Amino acid sequence: MEVDDAVQAVKLRYLNAIGIESWVRRSSPAADTGASGAGGSAVVAESASDPASDPEETVVEMLTDEPVAAVRSLLDAKPGAEPVAVPPPAPEAQPAPVAAADEAPTAVTPEFRLEVLHLAGSVLLVDDSLLDPGALRSEQLLLLADLLRCAHLMAHGDATGSIERQVFYWPQVEDAALDQGMPRAREALAYHVRMRLEGGSGPVLHVARSDGAVAGCGSTIARDSIASVGARVLEITAELLDPQASGQGSGKLRAQIWAELGQLKGAP
Repeated sequence: MEVDDAVQAVKLRYLNAIGIESWVRRSSPAADTGASGAGGSAVVAESASDPASDPEETVVEMLTDEPVAAVRSLLDAKPGAEPVAVPPPAPEAQPAPVAAADEAPTAVTPEFRLEVLHLAGSVLLVDDSLLDPGALRSEQLLLLADLLRCAHLMAHGDATGSIERQVFYWPQVEDAALDQGMPRAREALAYHVRMRLEGGSGPVLHVARSDGAVAGCGSTIARDSIASVGARVLEITAELLDPQASGQGSGKLRAQIWAELGQLKGAP
């Protein structure tokens, strides 16, 4: 029977593909003899007249969609029987998503720039945002340099040497893999100041905001950093740098700062 031969041919191809070389057909001689009767010819003719019911095409579709189940169906089928469509297996139940553990809060990376003036063991820090651009900025830096030289004179007994200016900025590199949060920024700035103190005890002048600086700004980071250095610190209000300040109020402020500078004594 041609239908049976098509099924058996598919069986042979799959058995050869999985490495089974010897194969015994399940059909009996009686079944083969009955296939030559008129009834068998009628079945073949009916199947051939309807392309949609072609057993060989059905087998190919089954083998394409569900090869394992299709082979099992073919091997279990009775000789001469047409292949039966194999329903697809039920989808496997997906495991319930595991609730993610609470992730640690992402470290906040502060962004700031500090002007650092130092003179042989004396340091002055000022938040870059407190300085005005252009000529006013230059005048403000000259004023701060004079304050630093005076503080160095009071603490060390001389004011010789040149004042060096550097910029400390954070973050120092654009790399998300590095820890550049606020604790790390404070440590790095404290180390920067300590190295410029040259093993001495200061003084360190800090120009700070007087309007309640927010956490993470340059003034706050500087205040927290120099507190861990162990040096003599003199905090100066940022009003000293206000170019609009004039009159009696400005004079009192400057007189107060110079008086505080005069209290810096040399190390015993």
